[in-house]
Amino acid sequence: MLVAMLAARWWAKLLAYVGQLSLYIFLSCFLPMAATRMVMVRLGFENGDFITLVSMSVAVILPIIAYRLLEKTPLNFFYIRPDAFRLGAPRKKPRHNIVMAAGGD
Repeated sequence: MLVAMLAARWWAKLLAYVGQLSLYIFLSCFLPMAATRMVMVRLGFENGDFITLVSMSVAVILPIIAYRLLEKTPLNFFYIRPDAFRLGAPRKKPRHNIVMAAGGD
């Protein structure tokens, strides 16, 4: 019932988007989560549930922002899976036709 209610609203699209980026979130969530938790404890927050909620939210949102900022830059190698670790056929590189100028076959 909950999934049907979410599908009728924009929440389903948001969850699908987060699901598409789950690998990137998984790979880069630990640092924002740990930093947020340490800052909140040092600021005097004592409610463990609140600290968990805030640090988890930050750990999901910041990797998405980082991915969006880096995806069109040379630093996008942080978020590209090497061909050796892909399931199925590796991506084919484009083949360039070379034309010999002086009598080559």
